[in-house]
Amino acid sequence: MKKAALFSALTNLAHAELTKLKWGDLEKREVAFENKKRDIWCIRYSRQKTKEFDLLPIPDQAFNILGEKGKPDEKVFPGLKYSSDNNNKLYDWVKKAGIHKK
Repeated sequence: MKKAALFSALTNLAHAELTKLKWGDLEKREVAFENKKRDIWCIRYSRQKTKEFDLLPIPDQAFNILGEKGKPDEKVFPGLKYSSDNNNKLYDWVKKAGIHKK
């Protein structure tokens, strides 16, 4: 759950998106930035309304949190479930970090 929470904070992905995320959805792409080419990690997803595929670039820090890459059809966060107990754990982590937002 901790990896999922940190990944969510770095990528702005919601819980529902994290529970569906599979290793095969992650791909490395070459992009040009300030006249330099570099490889970045992206999440490939389809838009629900149009069914078109799009890429969401993610920071290296977010990808590095995930650890060893699994098989393409495996979920990145297996067993991740929404529960009030998990919400309480997250609230405690945020509080311990000194963040005082609701």
